[in-house]
Amino acid sequence: MTTPLTWGLTIATYNRADCLRTCVALAVAQTRPPSEVVIVDASDDWSKARDTILSEIAADNPAVRWTYQQARVRSLTHQRNQALDQTTADVLFLIDDDSFMFDDCAAEIMAIYEADPEGKIAGVSATLADNAPGASSSPAREPVWRSALR
Repeated sequence: MTTPLTWGLTIATYNRADCLRTCVALAVAQTRPPSEVVIVDASDDWSKARDTILSEIAADNPAVRWTYQQARVRSLTHQRNQALDQTTADVLFLIDDDSFMFDDCAAEIMAIYEADPEGKIAGVSATLADNAPGASSSPAREPVWRSALR
């Protein structure tokens, strides 16, 4: 049996601490949690957001490696590149601070990568849903990729 691939999350953020907190909380609550979370924050009060994330979320998820840094340059591309320099996981999810993952999102994406032992798949993307995770009218989700692998 092969060792499962690890996945890491990178988030570039700017002045949206509330969105970021929700984003990170949903990410670590995945049925298949990340091995690491790397956040690069360009906010003026970035250290306050860092302290909140680390005390409220990271403390309850010690199996996850946490990196929270101030952005060297206030730019989405530069922030993402800064985050990528800190990652070690096999597969990286680059999401925005207002991207909220359904609880099985990572498991579904990682199943695609693990079903490709030759490494032909270079990238997989989640799809936009009409409702956020936890909304009372969240849509039923049938993974589209399953029929493609049959």
